[in-house]
Amino acid sequence: MNKFAVFTILVALTLSTSACEDAASSTESQTLDVKIAGWWAPPSHLVKKADAFDITYTGAGNWVGEEGCGGAFLDGTKAIKEWTVENYFYVGQVGGYSCRHINGNPNLMSVHATGRALDIHIPLDDGEADNDLGDPIANYLLEHADKMGIQLIIWDNWVWSAGRSAGNRSYLYTGAHKHHDHIHMELSLKGAAKMESWFSNPIPPEGVECSADTISADKDSTIDNKSPCFQMAGNQDFWRTEPKGFDGDLRWTNATKKDTPANWARWMMNFEKAGKYKVFYYSVPEFAVFNSTRYLVRHNEKSEEIFIDQSAPKEEGWQEIGTYDFAEGAGQWVGIYDNTPADVEADQHIIADAIRIVPVDVPTNNSTMNPNNTNSNNTNSNNTNPNNTNPNNKPGSNNTNTTPGEPNQPIDSGIDDSDDIVVSEGCTVSAGNSANLPLFLLAAVFFFRRKKRN
Repeated sequence: MNKFAVFTILVALTLSTSACEDAASSTESQTLDVKIAGWWAPPSHLVKKADAFDITYTGAGNWVGEEGCGGAFLDGTKAIKEWTVENYFYVGQVGGYSCRHINGNPNLMSVHATGRALDIHIPLDDGEADNDLGDPIANYLLEHADKMGIQLIIWDNWVWSAGRSAGNRSYLYTGAHKHHDHIHMELSLKGAAKMESWFSNPIPPEGVECSADTISADKDSTIDNKSPCFQMAGNQDFWRTEPKGFDGDLRWTNATKKDTPANWARWMMNFEKAGKYKVFYYSVPEFAVFNSTRYLVRHNEKSEEIFIDQSAPKEEGWQEIGTYDFAEGAGQWVGIYDNTPADVEADQHIIADAIRIVPVDVPTNNSTMNPNNTNSNNTNSNNTNPNNTNPNNKPGSNNTNTTPGEPNQPIDSGIDDSDDIVVSEGCTVSAGNSANLPLFLLAAVFFFRRKKRN
């Protein structure tokens, strides 16, 4: 970004608090691929709404040594951590408990030491913040901050703080670490104690509650890739579409050796009743050719990883993933990922088409599928081919889990904005309108331009 662009943006932000708001989401399956250059820009209507929130910012007090630390996440912090992992499937890690003082100020305790702070890690895009993945989470936290008891949010060079007066709560971050790879979030005392209204009835993020595709308890249910309950993420240039498969439409991408996925998809499920269900995926041998495709099944507050040989079936049709106990309601899903820990040969495709969910007590003659057409070649993580390579695959960049430097100064007196990558005791690592625009439009030309992809 050149100096004129930076100058224009700063002037525009000084004279106007507006920001371009997200366009209406598609009525069909969600795709997450746009990477926006610049900082987190909370929608102006959310900034205005949050100005009216009555939230008391509470710091951690003086540093008195380790005896003053909380020892673990508090109940509200833990609940939001688990909810975030369940609802944003591309979030690879949520950490945040760390017994220490504020970086740069040894006299004040960090809010991380109290168990009231979270760091929600977002996969990087070529070393830069992936706003398409991070902004929806940060915007959700801001929109519901009063109901959740959130007192501070830092994400991608921008801050929202309940510790400032109305009209000044949203501002440019000036610390040493850009917070481009994680969202820092702090809870108030009431939020950390689960005393706010959100905890008794969590509000699902847009696109997660899929009541239109409720899973029946007495007949087979199918979720296609054109359903609003199907979510695709990653570089859409590497999600190919073919006029084949279930209902004449399928998606496929290349498998790749990576620690984290570059392209991935998820089928959200909302069950009418709790019970055992058998899950199948639709296979088209022409495109489903990878022998160790990674799936993750979220069911009844558990997550199970399974590696399936998609190349085994020789005929098009339904192939079994497994049988699982599902709870009543939403928040359960089947995910598929393009990454694997072993080397991968070139042109090893994985397919994301439709899935079918069958109650296990349904009589065979009531089922619309052939229950004998199953995939007996499911493999575990130790059965991948260590000799494979994939020089032609070009999905998104690697997400390296490095520990960046920490800022030396807090952004506000008593507010700990320091970066925290530590995952220690009490924190476990878990496995997706505009207003007032005249001058701001000029800045938006630079601020909201799309990142160029190789």
